[in-house]
Amino acid sequence: MDVLRLLLVSLAGWGNQQQEHMIDYLQEEIRSSEVLNLSSLWQVKVVPHELLETIHETH
Repeated sequence: MDVLRLLLVSLAGWGNQQQEHMIDYLQEEIRSSEVLNLSSLWQVKVVPHELLETIHETH
């Protein structure tokens, strides 16, 4: 009985460790995705020439 109990506890510990690794991996994937989405918001956009002239005239 003790050997079976040891085997079950070991298996449960291993499964828990695998779950923790997967959670860490997925959290890092989410962080990376958020960083990429934020960086795309900071990209310089091309402004039409007419809009630039309008902005310049008002200032």
